[in-house]
Amino acid sequence: MRRLEAPDLPPLRERVMSMPITGLSPKWGKLISKMTHEQVIMMLSADGDDDNDLQKAWQAVSLAKVKTLSEYIADSSLNGPVLVGVWNSNVREAYLEELKERHDKVFRTVHGGTSRAARDKIKDEFNAGSIDGIVGQMAAMGVSWNLQKSSSHVVIAQTHYSPGVIEQFYKRVFRYGQKNPVQLDHALGDHPVDLAIYKLMRQKEGSAEKVLD
Repeated sequence: MRRLEAPDLPPLRERVMSMPITGLSPKWGKLISKMTHEQVIMMLSADGDDDNDLQKAWQAVSLAKVKTLSEYIADSSLNGPVLVGVWNSNVREAYLEELKERHDKVFRTVHGGTSRAARDKIKDEFNAGSIDGIVGQMAAMGVSWNLQKSSSHVVIAQTHYSPGVIEQFYKRVFRYGQKNPVQLDHALGDHPVDLAIYKLMRQKEGSAEKVLD
């Protein structure tokens, strides 16, 4: 179950954004339909194994959302910096390139190899509102990231089966000191792989029902 929130926080507004995905092999949908939840977790969490079928499908669906979702992220950044969460490095790089080249937006990136000095600089820029946002690998942005000063918008661009991963990430913005309602968007591809991973995350969280926008 989701942990109790700190007192006196503004509302958290969650939305699921369904995004069309075309051109992917139908075998991915057949694959996921035959797998148990335990098999999904095992294949997604296999350390260093980007070659198993489910990892390939997950990344393919995530990359297929980049162009459409980047447009939404760019428009949203006009109202303040946006925190964008991903898991895989190739997905992270795709968003950075699309936001810069097509939309002329300044987004920084945070990953496991980001130095402490670079992290501090990015944090300061984000909180000052001098950049359009951060595309962060969710595992690399732990509890020391306080990003509530100038942002109230988090986009989960690449869904994940662990509710704890998602929660820790959006709470970089939804935390003590936040003055505005926080928008949390789960951007899901209209594809069995993304939908199954999201459903698994919700079931693990203890919330089986979620309204799709």
